Amino acid sequence: KYDEKRSFFTEGIELFRKGNLFYSRRIGNTPSGEAKLDSNEILTDSPENVKLINATKVSGRTNDDYGIGFFNAITANTYAEIEDTSTNATRREIIEPITNYNMLVLDKSFNKNSFLTFINTNVSRNNDYRNANVTGLLASITNPKNTYAINTSLKGSVVKENNENEYGFASLLNIQKISGEIQYSIHNYIESDKYDTNDMGFLYQNNEINNEVHLSYNIF
Repeated sequence: KYDEKRSFFTEGIELFRKGNLFYSRRIGNTPSGEAKLDSNEILTDSPENVKLINATKVSGRTNDDYGIGFFNAITANTYAEIEDTSTNATRREIIEPITNYNMLVLDKSFNKNSFLTFINTNVSRNNDYRNANVTGLLASITNPKNTYAINTSLKGSVVKENNENEYGFASLLNIQKISGEIQYSIHNYIESDKYDTNDMGFLYQNNEINNEVHLSYNIF
C-alpha cells in the first residue's frame, strides 16, 4: 500500500476517510484487464496506468454539524497494442473501459464526541466489466459524562463480475469504559469471506472474526 502524493486527493478528505472505504490510488491505477493473445500474436504496448479524464470533490460542514462529502472521477478507455507476427497486422484490445468512481458521505456530529455516518462507494465499468458497490453505516456514541462509549458499524459489499453477484459484509461492535481508574473494552469484528472493498478501497484480507477484551487499572 503506497501513500497518495497527488494534492487533489490529499486535501480536504477528512470525511472520505471514514470507514476506511476510500483508497484514492485505485483511481488511475493499473488496468483491471489483460489482453488475450493468439498463438501468433505478441503484445507491443500495454499501458501501466489508466488515464484520468476528470475528478470532482466537494466536502464541508454546516453550522448544525452536518457533514457532506461528494467525490466523482472518470477514467478513459485503455487499450493494449497487439501485433500478428505472421502478417504484421496490428490491432487494439481494450483492457480497461471507461470507469466511473463515485463516493457519497453524510455525517452528523452531536454531543461533541458522537457521530452517525452513512457512506456509499460505487465503481461502474462499461462493457460488462467488473462493477462494485459498498455501503456502510457507522456510529460512535459517548455519554454526556464522557465515561462510556460505543462504536459500531455495518458495511456491505456487492461485486458483479461475469454476470454474477457476490455479497459480503463486515460488522463491528466495540463497548468501552473510557474514564476512571478501571477501564475496559469489549470488541467484536467480523468480515465475511465475500466481503470486498478493493475496487475503491484497500482491504488486506477478509474472512475474519476478531474478538478482544481489554482491562486496565490506571493511577492518576
